[in-house]
Amino acid sequence: MPSTPYDGKARWRASVEVAELIAAPGSLARWSPRFRHHLLDQGRVPEEELKRLSDNLMARLIELETHLPDDPVIIETTRALIQLVKGPGFDSLSRAFTVFYRRTILSKLNPGQTIELPETLQEIDTMLAERIDEWMEGLRQEGALKGRQEGRQEGQREGKQSEAARMLGRLLKLRFGALPGWAEARLAQAPLEQLEGWIEAVLTAENLEGVIGPEG
Repeated sequence: MPSTPYDGKARWRASVEVAELIAAPGSLARWSPRFRHHLLDQGRVPEEELKRLSDNLMARLIELETHLPDDPVIIETTRALIQLVKGPGFDSLSRAFTVFYRRTILSKLNPGQTIELPETLQEIDTMLAERIDEWMEGLRQEGALKGRQEGRQEGQREGKQSEAARMLGRLLKLRFGALPGWAEARLAQAPLEQLEGWIEAVLTAENLEGVIGPEG
């Protein structure tokens, strides 16, 4: 039976019946392949079920994919994996899990920095235990800096918007006289791009409504 692992945040809503996913014309519909695939919606597997399957490699992989890199579960799962893939018969699988860690978990914990990447699950376990707090502090500082930068940019944009609204208000009063309340409110709420377009329209419009539209 074909299997479909799914790790999206939203619930899987597509049919698991293949024939229902093929838009075949009526005359060809009977030739559509008819079989079901097994859906594994990783985000909907209960935590208690994952814990119950203590010797199941897929359960461990789901834990890795559905928890944030700084979650203590990651370290617990790593140590469980080390025990599950012991022995020469699991060399290939152990290497595959190591590559998975390097490309997903470690890259998220250590963005933009160059480190010597671990070659085994044991080395990954040691690195996580020693450096996860350091990495998470770096991520928190980076997030705070980004938040301040975005705040400054938003503040600058709001300043430009406010200045454009004041300028447009003065131009409208010079041409059409005192502004009614609804017009003042519309200027205060308009985005910067719209205000800039209205400023250009002031010179050619015949009345207030020709610039900012009618009331309502």
